[in-house]
Amino acid sequence: LYMGQVDDSEIPIRPAYEHRLESDAARSTCKFNINGISSNNYKIKFLSMKKTIFLLLFVFAFAALSKAQMYYEFTLPDLDGNDVSFGKIVDKSNVVMLSFWATWCTPCKEEMKKMADIYEKYKGQGFEYVAINNDNQKSVSKVKSFITAQGYTFPVLMDTDKKVFEGYSGKDEMPYSVIINKKKEIISVHTGFKTGDEVMIENEIKAALGIK
Repeated sequence: LYMGQVDDSEIPIRPAYEHRLESDAARSTCKFNINGISSNNYKIKFLSMKKTIFLLLFVFAFAALSKAQMYYEFTLPDLDGNDVSFGKIVDKSNVVMLSFWATWCTPCKEEMKKMADIYEKYKGQGFEYVAINNDNQKSVSKVKSFITAQGYTFPVLMDTDKKVFEGYSGKDEMPYSVIINKKKEIISVHTGFKTGDEVMIENEIKAALGIK
């Protein structure tokens, strides 16, 4: 999949504890006695500690995954500065697709172009497409000009501080899209976009709408 540009400041840094684990693992193979403690006992204790660490890491990973699948309520301004409640959009829709994008992101614009057709095709059957822009506050007028020039009719909201983006576990890649059903369950997540992906997305939307 093609991705938008990445801000180097947002790239996660490998935690220091990972390096410490590697060093400890290397030392555990040494055979020595410390205060009468045999190397075998040391190994047993180390393995026990290692299992505990792995268990904790698994719990943290599971918690992060669960968070990624949770519905997140928010209110954001549209291009005219009017506050829009996402909860109200979901309540009056059967399926909603949130798409996070930016004006500098070429694949974002390609996805938006394809989704505009899908939106027009299924909006009468309860489908809503919401484009959430992550440009900074200074680019609001630029965003509005782009949307107007393209003739898009779907709602566009501004998430200039990226809090909603992060609330839906967005990282450093765009476009980032989330499909939500009537029960406020996240049924699909997509990162990046290339021509042809719209077929898969449309099939997911049709399935959620109950269209064969």
